[in-house]
Amino acid sequence: MEAYSTDLLTDISYEINDVEEGVEDILYAFIQSSSELKRLDVKQALLDYGVEEGNIERIFNLLIWYGFLGINVSGNDKYIFDFNYSMNLMLGIIKKKVDIDFTINPAFWPALLIEN
Repeated sequence: MEAYSTDLLTDISYEINDVEEGVEDILYAFIQSSSELKRLDVKQALLDYGVEEGNIERIFNLLIWYGFLGINVSGNDKYIFDFNYSMNLMLGIIKKKVDIDFTINPAFWPALLIEN
């Protein structure tokens, strides 16, 4: 599982970097973070990693799109693939539930040393 997690981390990092220059290795901003985060926690991790304030929202959306971040809906973690890759639907839920919990996809936990 750890080798798969590391491969996935590398592959998704490349994918994100392909569509957004200057964010290489952005997923490493979440090393040893909690598996459950508030939006402010995600923002702070990105800022601490050197992401400029003006780029936070775009990067946040990429983390959602690539399935790195999910949301907790009625006690169940849901990722973009659970919404048939509908960003509008997922972002609509996020906007409606102001204090929603975000979760890092468990597939990334071993590579990022995240414990539940």
